[in-house]
Amino acid sequence: MELEELAECYTCPLCLDFPRPYAAPEFCESMHMVCGVCYSQFTKKRKIFCITCRQKYKKFPIISGYHGPLKRAQEQYSYSCLNDHLGCDENELSCGAVALHDKLCLYTPYSCLRRDCVFQCPWQDLHFVEHSHLKTIISSRISEGW
Repeated sequence: MELEELAECYTCPLCLDFPRPYAAPEFCESMHMVCGVCYSQFTKKRKIFCITCRQKYKKFPIISGYHGPLKRAQEQYSYSCLNDHLGCDENELSCGAVALHDKLCLYTPYSCLRRDCVFQCPWQDLHFVEHSHLKTIISSRISEGW
């Protein structure tokens, strides 16, 4: 099978991307796949069901060689950054480099640590925006009599 055919077979139905090598894909009871990144993001919020058949996702025992074609395809695939929609232009990441880049990308969005705040900005802008954000919080608290 060619790399393009394997990439098409293993495309995640949620993000429409090829699975990252550092996050193992998950399978529903009918063996429909979702990539590990989407699975971990959605299961933090709630339990998810397969978008194809509405079955539960479950842990299957590791079957030696079952994901061999996927692993070989991941070694050859050129990944783009998860934050490309936020401006990151890294789009030729190798299997070995993609995990480190995804952790350290300057375009990764970070949220304010306050629970009641919905403020969010990319890491590269955090230093500049944080001060104006704090000023906004402080001025609104002062006007409320805090």
